[in-house]
Amino acid sequence: MKACSSQGGNSRPLSGVTIELLTFDAARKPLRQTRTAFDGFYILESVPPGQYLLRICPADLQRLSLADTGQRLITVSAKGDIINGVELLVRDAPRYATNRR
Repeated sequence: MKACSSQGGNSRPLSGVTIELLTFDAARKPLRQTRTAFDGFYILESVPPGQYLLRICPADLQRLSLADTGQRLITVSAKGDIINGVELLVRDAPRYATNRR
């Protein structure tokens, strides 16, 4: 799985950001965390069967002035699946003009 920043059709890997796996219920409690490698790839191990939301840590998004393009819903079956190909994409956060007189 990989985390990338996308701008103008180009993407670049996000290294050193925290990826969070959240419970898929009203609490949205973090269950697992990991950090991306230099190439944006990450691994979450020993995840019990169930449905989860995957996201980039909001504090990292704010620190890097990035906006998330949305959480990803993933399902882990009781078979011990390996889930591959889930990319988390971000974009530059919008900059708001200040009205100074």
